[in-house]
Amino acid sequence: MWASILTLLPASVLLATPATAREVAVVSGGALIPLGETADFSDVGVSLEVRFRHFNTGHSAWELSVAYFAAPLSGVIPETVEEYEALIRSKNLAAQQQSGPGQGYMLAEYGDLEGFDIAAQYLYRFSQRGRFSPFASVGGGIYHWRLPFRLRFYDVPSFGEQHAYDPMGSAGYQFVFDADLDPQVIDFTKDVTSGGLNAAVGLDLRATPAFGIEAEARAHLLFSSGNGVEEDPADNQPYLDNMSFVRLQGTLYYRF
Repeated sequence: MWASILTLLPASVLLATPATAREVAVVSGGALIPLGETADFSDVGVSLEVRFRHFNTGHSAWELSVAYFAAPLSGVIPETVEEYEALIRSKNLAAQQQSGPGQGYMLAEYGDLEGFDIAAQYLYRFSQRGRFSPFASVGGGIYHWRLPFRLRFYDVPSFGEQHAYDPMGSAGYQFVFDADLDPQVIDFTKDVTSGGLNAAVGLDLRATPAFGIEAEARAHLLFSSGNGVEEDPADNQPYLDNMSFVRLQGTLYYRF
């Protein structure tokens, strides 16, 4: 009998240790869904995240996370491009009607909204006994994001305005902007580091004593301070004052 007990003891210890382990490695991935004004200039994107979780005695845990997110630009961005293209077409036509050159054009350069964040969260798991348990989490961190967006104007006719991208002046055709020089540029690009808050709800399933999976929805609010230059009307982007989005993620974790 004692031989059987001694034989089973190491196996029971190995099975019990992961279940009582307080350190957890977490890998998450899923969709990033813009909210509010953020949805005016970006579309559904992706999110990837790694976390280290330390369980306290009881139901609570602390987490440290590092995440990457990206979302395609849409909405206000292509609308802005179309507005300036329409302005150039009207200038070209007016110049041609006054026997001037009308071959001005514009190139738009923009990619994805991309960013990284480092955050700390407090997590509460409502049940420690069952295999299933809902949980809630709150936290805050530092976000660094970049929104690339430039417009380059070439050979645009002038009617007395100061810049190629200004509304057409009241005077008649006068000259062509930058015919032999570098193009005029509006650079809407923002590269910002700011603070932010997050909160989540989710469901945890312990698949084995060591491994588990989670599904969570985590909302983020970034205090972006990404507004444009107030002195330059062409660089006015009030929709970047704050940014918000939700990450819908699936998670795999390992207790060690």
